Amino acid sequence: MSNKLLGAEIFSTGTHNKMEFKDSDLEAIVKAFDALGASARVPLKFGHNNDQTITDGQPALGWVQRVWKDGNKLLADFVDMPTVVFDVIKKGLYKFVSVELLQNYNRNGASFPWVLDAVALLGADIPAVSGLKDLQALALTRKLAGSSFKSVATFTLEHHQSQRISTMTPEEETKLRSDLAASQAAVAKLTADAEADRKARFTEKVEAHRATVRAMFETAITEGRIAPRVRDRELGSRLFKSDDEVLTAYTVDGVKAIITENQLATFTEKKGPTSKTGTTEQKMDFTNKRNDEVLLFKVQEECIRVGGKVNCHDDMLAAQTRVLRAEPELARAYFSSPDATFKSADAA
Repeated sequence: MSNKLLGAEIFSTGTHNKMEFKDSDLEAIVKAFDALGASARVPLKFGHNNDQTITDGQPALGWVQRVWKDGNKLLADFVDMPTVVFDVIKKGLYKFVSVELLQNYNRNGASFPWVLDAVALLGADIPAVSGLKDLQALALTRKLAGSSFKSVATFTLEHHQSQRISTMTPEEETKLRSDLAASQAAVAKLTADAEADRKARFTEKVEAHRATVRAMFETAITEGRIAPRVRDRELGSRLFKSDDEVLTAYTVDGVKAIITENQLATFTEKKGPTSKTGTTEQKMDFTNKRNDEVLLFKVQEECIRVGGKVNCHDDMLAAQTRVLRAEPELARAYFSSPDATFKSADAA
């Protein structure tokens, strides 16, 4: 939502609501805006009256990013406007704006004669000044801690951003309500889809890491470094089963340390026959083995085949992806019931 409307006229010198505003007053509004750091905190909103039901319950339609004086006019830049709102303003369907000013504003000892608190868009029916006090309260400046003010005043000015002079019909208001709702629903769906994708990627990363850890323990058992009970203890731990903690509790270096700490006294390094990659070949009997054990062995075997390292997370993840794609039956068996006994006679 990056639509911008730059240089919109929002106020001017002169007599408004029986109050005279001079150049110095406009300069004071600009000074207060900058001093209070009000950029992106002053909202753009729809006006509020009985004939404009679209205004009810709507969020901010954009934000005032900058305010400055140009001659006898006060100009502003509007940013972060929904496309449907931006389009109707460009078409001239909302050709009036109404500024909302706080009079004699004080915050933490600093005093300002006038502070810009909101800018409202007004449609075909311009409410009387006395009715503008009912504009929907979305303003933020007045809610700052340690702030106080004498009163709120609203002033209407025709908006000349578009050369086309037109007004919004009830049908156009209804369509705008529908378009704005659809736009907000689309943004919500994109946000939800992005979150779902993030969770799916995280789950995939966690499962791949668990496969790497399992493979490291299986390799240590095959080599005679540790007893199976060490693997069973670690893989059955609460930390290993927790998606939120397994990545940090069982790092590759951490698993190496566990294997070293629990290494059997009878273990001695052996040089076995090597494959073309220079790594030790492994054979495994899959009889009565679980699906996860078979997958781990095959992933490890594939990792070694291409020259990878079984204690490298990225190498094991790439090998796991290749194995699952190459053996769909094994993939289905693993994901449906990893603890079940492996049944395919062709797997070995």
